[in-house]
Amino acid sequence: MLWPLILPAIITFWTLVGLLVVVTAAAPRFGRKRLRVLAWGILVALVAFVPSCTALMSAIDQYRFGVFTYSDFQSVNDFRVERYLPEPATEITVDKYAQGYRAKFTISKQALDDWHDQFWERYGRYSVIPRASNETPKPIHADEFNMYFGDLGWPAPYDAIEYAGPRADNGAGFTIWYGLVELSVR
Repeated sequence: MLWPLILPAIITFWTLVGLLVVVTAAAPRFGRKRLRVLAWGILVALVAFVPSCTALMSAIDQYRFGVFTYSDFQSVNDFRVERYLPEPATEITVDKYAQGYRAKFTISKQALDDWHDQFWERYGRYSVIPRASNETPKPIHADEFNMYFGDLGWPAPYDAIEYAGPRADNGAGFTIWYGLVELSVR
């Protein structure tokens, strides 16, 4: 939940500590006492921490969140995406945001079925929802798809079915909607 704050907080903290060390060490050169500069520096660093962290986070988020495309699974290189993305996936488009991601990819039904079964075998014991209730993929409608993905302009698949993965007690898990997308060629 708070993981997006960790990187900016670490960078901001160590930058302010570094500046504080440099300013305190250089204080005698400018006729100032180190202890006094250190005290004022700590106060300024405490006041500047939140605004600095916020500005840094805004700059970093432009590169770590948004819509990205990848040719295959090996190109993704993001553990948050990789843990719920089938390895055979290709033509991957990922919309990353702080609380998770949405992805579109190409995969054969057999490869998805095999991956889904293996995922349940590996992690099903940790699920708060038993697989029996998710055994048969259920059909979904275009309206439901558009509610979740309409802002991305992704076409709704027809004859889509829903694959639900194991759910952790904190809500972590995945849902995959598999179907064919009708492409119009003019």
